[in-house]
Amino acid sequence: MSLPTPSLRDADRAFDIFVRLLKKAGTGIHCLTLAIHTGGESEIQQLIYSQSDKTGIETDGRAALDFCCFLAAAVTGRADNAGLIMRSVRHPDESVCGWVFDNDGDPIPLTAAAVFDAYCTDYATGQLIPPQPGVHHRDAPVIHI
Repeated sequence: MSLPTPSLRDADRAFDIFVRLLKKAGTGIHCLTLAIHTGGESEIQQLIYSQSDKTGIETDGRAALDFCCFLAAAVTGRADNAGLIMRSVRHPDESVCGWVFDNDGDPIPLTAAAVFDAYCTDYATGQLIPPQPGVHHRDAPVIHI
């Protein structure tokens, strides 16, 4: 797959968005899943990290850098479609929220209903998938610049 090539400005925006995302996520264990669709193909990258008041953010530094580079491709605005999902576990609660990237590369927060539709629909067939028990779909916070 040929991803859009980000500029230095795109890389700076991606890092700013990433930092804002970390701040909005709060404490817990989080999994970020970013999908970029272009030219009829898709590429997905994930980053898992934990965040606590005592230790701050814990993750593999190389994986975080790779995720930011992939995020820079999404913020170019030149993908056919790009979206980001954050799944968070804060015992005993688990939640999912998400964003779609517009033509300017800005992450637009999705409503809980839109996240539910995206998360509970089989991408290939369009068929509904039952929601996972105990997972709350929530409105995504604003993270764009």
